[in-house]
Amino acid sequence: LKDNSQYNIITMDNKKKKKKKQKKLIIKNLNNIMADSENITPVISPPPIQNNSKNLCEQVFIEKYNISKVKFLYNFDYKEFQALFNKDKPVKSNDGKKYTAEEKKIYFYTLRKFWNELITTADTDGVNYILKNTYYKSSGRYYSSHFGIQGLQREVRDFLFDNETNKETIYDIDIINCVPSIIYYLAKQHNIKVSTLKNYITNRQELLSCYGITKQQVIITCNQDKNNSKNEFLSLLWKDIDKVRDNIINKDIYSYLEPDATSKNPNSSKFSKIIYDIESEIISKVIKLDSGVSCLMFDGFLTYNNLIDLINKEIEDYKYIKFCSKPIRPLESVNNKYQEYLTNGGGSDHYKDQKIELEKRFSY
Repeated sequence: LKDNSQYNIITMDNKKKKKKKQKKLIIKNLNNIMADSENITPVISPPPIQNNSKNLCEQVFIEKYNISKVKFLYNFDYKEFQALFNKDKPVKSNDGKKYTAEEKKIYFYTLRKFWNELITTADTDGVNYILKNTYYKSSGRYYSSHFGIQGLQREVRDFLFDNETNKETIYDIDIINCVPSIIYYLAKQHNIKVSTLKNYITNRQELLSCYGITKQQVIITCNQDKNNSKNEFLSLLWKDIDKVRDNIINKDIYSYLEPDATSKNPNSSKFSKIIYDIESEIISKVIKLDSGVSCLMFDGFLTYNNLIDLINKEIEDYKYIKFCSKPIRPLESVNNKYQEYLTNGGGSDHYKDQKIELEKRFSY
């Protein structure tokens, strides 16, 4: 009996030692995960903040991120994220340049750092992570001081703020056909005849379909000092835009704006800043009406209120410019994957969650 008792004690000691060793190994791995997450440097960043009070937006905006959705996104590695969110996404950015493999990876790790930051340090209301964000103006546009909703690609944003799977309803408010509409507004202000541009403002969808062109191609046309298109309609549109641009860019009222030093299209560079300045002027005007605005999105904003009629009434002086509420459409494949994740219990690979699970397993 004595021998058996000693054997049992030795066996229990060995089990405890093995358990402690296993626990140390898991903690070491968790610490490595934490270090990897915290050392990721966000290389995608907005323009530098200009130290001028005129360039700062006075409001502080509250961004809310569903806790379980953030943890779901944190679990993806680079390949999984690309396959789920970018499988059918165009390979080109708005300026027509292809995204490089390095740019895609930089963006993914910027997102991962952000998810890590929310999980680790953000305040919560029990359902959402809460982030307070401010904005400053650069090159005519408002940029967020901290990475947030504004920096998210549409596929990720629409998943996070899908009204079918969140408790609070949010609205995506946007200036319709923003850049061409502001150019047309400027043309009318200065009595410049632009029949092709007017036609595009009035019949956009029909013309895109008829001439086999995209909204992206129109925006590229708006940002070129020389016409590089062989498309008949885009060539006529460029001539109208060039007329307005030549008339506007040298006016004294816009002398404070300069083209980007490295731009290959200096006239278009300055003209775009004039357009963005008017865009920001309009946005600043309408967000004062709405206490539910969560974030600014260049030519629009996300808000918990739907005040479209009131907003459009407020900007009646900006003729031909109107806001709309755009549908939020998450990818079906992403929502299906998320439902599967919830069915399997949720949770995340984040060291904070893993540590809690570890403490449950090794509590003795």
